[in-house]
Amino acid sequence: MIDLHRLWALIKVSLIYRQPELTLRERKNHKSGDQLIKKFLLMDLGSGALLAIVFGWIFLASDFIRSPGLFTLMIVWFGVVTISQEIMFIYNIFFDSRDLNAYLPLPFKMSELFLAKMLTVFWSTLPVTLPLYVMMLLTAWQAQGFFWLRVLAASLAYLLLVILLCLLGNLLVFSLTRSKFFQHHKKIITFVLLGFSMVIIVFSYALFKDIFKVAEHVKVIAIALPFYKLIVMPSCQAVIFSLLEILGVIGILGWGLSKLFLRDLNAQLMSDKVNKVVKKHREFNNLDQILRHYNIRLLSDPTLLLQVILGSLMIPLMLMLPGLWGQNLALQNIAGRYYGIFLLVGVCLTPLMYGTTSLGAIIISLDRENLYFIESLPLSLKRYLKNKFKIVCWLQMSLSFVVAVSLGIITHFPWWGWVYFLIGILSATYVCTIYFFVRDWRKRYLEWVDISQLFTRGGGQIVLFLQGAVLLLVEGLIMGIAIFLATVLPAWVINTVIPLVILGVTIWCHRYYHKAFWQQIE
Repeated sequence: MIDLHRLWALIKVSLIYRQPELTLRERKNHKSGDQLIKKFLLMDLGSGALLAIVFGWIFLASDFIRSPGLFTLMIVWFGVVTISQEIMFIYNIFFDSRDLNAYLPLPFKMSELFLAKMLTVFWSTLPVTLPLYVMMLLTAWQAQGFFWLRVLAASLAYLLLVILLCLLGNLLVFSLTRSKFFQHHKKIITFVLLGFSMVIIVFSYALFKDIFKVAEHVKVIAIALPFYKLIVMPSCQAVIFSLLEILGVIGILGWGLSKLFLRDLNAQLMSDKVNKVVKKHREFNNLDQILRHYNIRLLSDPTLLLQVILGSLMIPLMLMLPGLWGQNLALQNIAGRYYGIFLLVGVCLTPLMYGTTSLGAIIISLDRENLYFIESLPLSLKRYLKNKFKIVCWLQMSLSFVVAVSLGIITHFPWWGWVYFLIGILSATYVCTIYFFVRDWRKRYLEWVDISQLFTRGGGQIVLFLQGAVLLLVEGLIMGIAIFLATVLPAWVINTVIPLVILGVTIWCHRYYHKAFWQQIE
């Protein structure tokens, strides 16, 4: 018999290990114990309710009885998103916590420990999968007859689906952790998985926009069809076979997981070296290589990278999505007199990409107390900061180049127009990077707890919103004037004057900051 009080105590520990960064941030905000657990549970409930409301509103317009293909597609789509997000939860709870040895002298059974960790993963899966429960309830409501029986069937189907997704996620994690590639590149894989789930969510509207128009013609995905039959109940025989299929798959996955888990559990109990990567000693030829390696590791946090990159790509994505949705944005026939405007578009787009949330705006403050230590060393601070600036400038210019290529392909830029656009976005990227880099130095804040504190320096959210609104207004005014002049002046004037002005501003900024900043640093 399982003691529920002991089980709840183990679940609370697993909730704390689930998201170490969030736990650390809340503890620095003086939250601990039951107060911390309550905050985590409320956050999960809030995000789940929000997703259920948003997607439930979308699902209301669909007839899932006539569209079994749409039903199965939603199960597969949400299943992929769920597994991609729960992988790191599972890794943190089962492996990265390394808490199994601590339980040996305590009166806990391994079965209780395993159940508590699995229930935590189950709970973490609920917010993302709640829209599927709403869809299943809508399907039960749309079917005729035996409403309450279908609601019970929908609840059972949802419960079995979440269990199935938890087992799949666990099997995937246990398989990944055996590979040396995962052990040596955990942060890279974490970033890819987080980015993958975010990209799916960002592009979900494009998927739904087209899919719901032809819902009845969407092909059925066989692996998810048993859940549909379990709710719709076309016949008693179909319901029984569907239930047996689902339970059979769950049984096979559960058997395989128990074998894998028990073997890994015993290995972890016997040695503290399990899942610890032995890092090779790297030799560096000079100081610049050491500084470069340090700064790259400083930016290797997957959550930080995802937050910064998505913030930089949000506006370009808004420009790309119409083309991805099938709308015609062919610009290849634009007259040559407007090529200079392409350069101006690149310049105006860049400040919207690289603002207070860019890497250049936080790279110095990310050092935290390490900066005090570096300043105490017999090391040229100018050399240290220049090395840091070169890295962040190269990263942001690389991202700008990817954006320029993507926009050029999707919107069919004319060749020379794309060249002008690339020159504009790269020139403005350098200016924005040096501006926010110097701003970070002058407003450096090394005692931050949450990364958002670095984003809101110089004003709160309202001030930043007003600054963005003014920036959009000014850029819109400049673009309007430039387009008007391009229609009334000779083509050579626009295609010559605008590049010269941009080049002049870039050179002036370079010389200004060289004198006002770099020469002032010892």
